[in-house]
Amino acid sequence: MNKKSLLSILLLSVLCVVNVYSDVGVGGEIGFEAGPYYNNFFSGTIRSDKTPWTLSVNSSFFDGNIGATADNWFVYKTVSDPVNYYVFWGISAGLEFDDFGLNTGARIGIGLDWFILDSKELELYCQAAWNPYLGIKHEDDWDFVFRPLCFPFSTGARWWFR
Repeated sequence: MNKKSLLSILLLSVLCVVNVYSDVGVGGEIGFEAGPYYNNFFSGTIRSDKTPWTLSVNSSFFDGNIGATADNWFVYKTVSDPVNYYVFWGISAGLEFDDFGLNTGARIGIGLDWFILDSKELELYCQAAWNPYLGIKHEDDWDFVFRPLCFPFSTGARWWFR
């Protein structure tokens, strides 16, 4: 199964689990990880108005890596209508295929979103997080991986089905 099929299946599975009576935002984002472990990525993302959780499934541009994040927006305030800011905590998980590896980590971050169009169907956003993680990797031998300086920055858009 290729990466696109896997990402599509994961995203559709999440869509089916979300409450059918809620407004759902589905979209994509592009970003990079700053720090000593620089990496580019693109993601599929989903968010519901009935839960504070935002889910993303991502893939790296040049590596054989996929990952997922689940962020809980525990602060969501209006700056001025239609611009809002949010603060979140979350978890991340990753799978590397080139040199097999598994990792997981915690996230904390802040973001800004802006709803446009008459019925606020389109959400544009940007966010930054601190995402230290640990895991295992197999190159020649099994190695423990700890990366405390991982700072993902991303921007994207979600279309809301209301």
